[in-house]
Amino acid sequence: MIDHICGDIEIPIGKVGKAAPHRMVVATDPIGYEVFCSSRSIKRFLDVVQKPERPVCHVFVYEHVTEKAPTKLYGFWDQDERELFEHLLDVDGVGPKCALSICSLDEPHNICQAIRLQNADYLKRAAGVGQKAEKIILKLAARMGD
Repeated sequence: MIDHICGDIEIPIGKVGKAAPHRMVVATDPIGYEVFCSSRSIKRFLDVVQKPERPVCHVFVYEHVTEKAPTKLYGFWDQDERELFEHLLDVDGVGPKCALSICSLDEPHNICQAIRLQNADYLKRAAGVGQKAEKIILKLAARMGD
């Protein structure tokens, strides 16, 4: 299992000149890993790659393996976001796409607080969440520590 990747970040630019949503490539000589990210993490990595010295980035990774689809890597700016993502995947009906959408809402501690406070409307702001918000709260509210 991959825990993290260190390398140069390449963020593909879309047709309108903006970063491709939720996707980047981490280049480690000679391999480039396609990594899906929350918009929060993409913004942070984009800030780093725009620096003139282009430092090597450290990406926390979750490796999602299923029998039905190819293995995908999900990358995070910090361990808190990866931990939140993993908790969200524990909820029935919440897959990686939905979990990334929730992680894109805000900082991980603010999302955890919303779950603890049972704020379903906050979670429903994320694309694809809808009625899953109540399931997330039921499953995770007690786990979201202060």
